[in-house]
Amino acid sequence: MASYNLLVFSLCLPFEGIDHAGGEYVLRSVRAVASDANVSVVSIDSPRNRHAISVGELDYEPFLLGFGRLFGSYLFRLVRKVQNRVAPLTLPVGIRASIKKSDALKALVAAADVIEFQWVEMACIRRHLPSSAHQKRTVVVAHDVLTQRYARKLAAVSIVSRPFHLARYKFVKSRESRLLRGVDVVMTFSDKDAALVRELAPDRTVSVVFPPLYEPGMDAPRRATPGRAIFVATFVRHENIDAADWLLARIWPLVLQDVPDAELVLVGAGSDRYLNNTATHLRKGVSATGYLRHLDAQYRSASVALVPMRLGAGVKFKTLTAMLWGIPVVATPVGAEGIGSEVLYAGLKSDQDEFARAVKDVLITPREYERKAESAQAWARRLAGPERFRASILAAHCPDVD
Repeated sequence: MASYNLLVFSLCLPFEGIDHAGGEYVLRSVRAVASDANVSVVSIDSPRNRHAISVGELDYEPFLLGFGRLFGSYLFRLVRKVQNRVAPLTLPVGIRASIKKSDALKALVAAADVIEFQWVEMACIRRHLPSSAHQKRTVVVAHDVLTQRYARKLAAVSIVSRPFHLARYKFVKSRESRLLRGVDVVMTFSDKDAALVRELAPDRTVSVVFPPLYEPGMDAPRRATPGRAIFVATFVRHENIDAADWLLARIWPLVLQDVPDAELVLVGAGSDRYLNNTATHLRKGVSATGYLRHLDAQYRSASVALVPMRLGAGVKFKTLTAMLWGIPVVATPVGAEGIGSEVLYAGLKSDQDEFARAVKDVLITPREYERKAESAQAWARRLAGPERFRASILAAHCPDVD
C-alpha cells in the first residue's frame, strides 16, 4: 500500500518506448516507487506529451500545464527558442499564468508529501507554486550539471562569440546555484556530478543514485556480428549531432582504411533523418535505424559500442547500457564521465586517430577485448540493480523511514 504522495515535475511524460535516456530514467524512477507512493507527473502541454497519454496505461497520474492558444503558435516557438539560447533556466512564456490559474494543480501540490523536479530546468517552477509547496520536502534530480555543459560550450567557441557565451555561462552558474540551494535534496547520477553540485550548493544534501538500466534480457548470450559498431543516441540534441559529425567525418573513414567491411549503425530516434542529410561520401559503411521501441537486437549484434561525445555533461546512459550488455566500449573522456575507470574501456580516447585505432583493434581482434567487456559488465551490474535504485530514491524522499 502506498505510504506517501509524490508529485513529479518533468520535462516530459514518460512512457514505455520513450526515445531518449532522460525520459527512460523518469519512467524507471516512477516505477521503482509505484508500490510505495501515489505518483502524479506534471509536464507542459505539447503534442509529444499528449502522445504519451495516448500510448496506453501509465504508471502514474499525468497532468499537463497548458498555454491555451499561445502554445503551437509561430511567435511562441520563436520566443522560446530565443529564450532558451539567451537565458537558459527560465520558464516558458505563459507558464506562470497557467500555474496561477490551475485549481487542479493547487490540489496536487496541497496533497503532496514530496515534490520532485526531474532536471534542474524544472526547478524553475518551484518559486511559482502555491504557498503550500514551501512546506513540502523537495528533491531535484540533476540529470546533468548545466554549469559544466555551458562551460564546455564556452571553451569550444571562437574569440568573436566568447563574450556572449561567457555572459551566458555566468548567468547559468548563478541561476543553477540558486535553484539547487532552494531544495532539500539534490540527486545526481555520479560522484563527479555530486562534487560539482556541492560547489554550487555547499549546504545542500546530495545523494548519488546509479541509473537502473539493468534488464534480465542482458543475461542471455550475445551473438555479435563481426565488424559491427553502433552509436546509440537521440539524433536531435546538439551534443549528439556534434558527436555523430565527428565520428562520420574524422573517425569512421580511418576505421574503413584497415577494416573495409566494417559497418557502423546509428541507432535511435532521428538517426535516419540525420544520415539522409549527411554528405554521400560520409555514408560509406554507415546505416541508420531511426526510432526503435526496443534496442535489444542492436545491442545483441554489436561488436563494439562507440560513445564519441565531445560536448554535454552528466552520465551518458548509452555508455552504461553497452557495458551492461557486455559490449566493448570505445569512448571519449566526456562519454565516460562518472562511469568507472579506464580499465573498463576498450579505448578511452579524445584524439580522433587514437579513437579510430581503438575501434579498429576491437573489430580486428575482438576476443582480446572480451575479458575487459566482462569485467565492465560485472562492475555495472553491481551498481545498476533495481533494489539499490529503489532504496536510494526512498532515502531521498523519506529520510526518516527505515
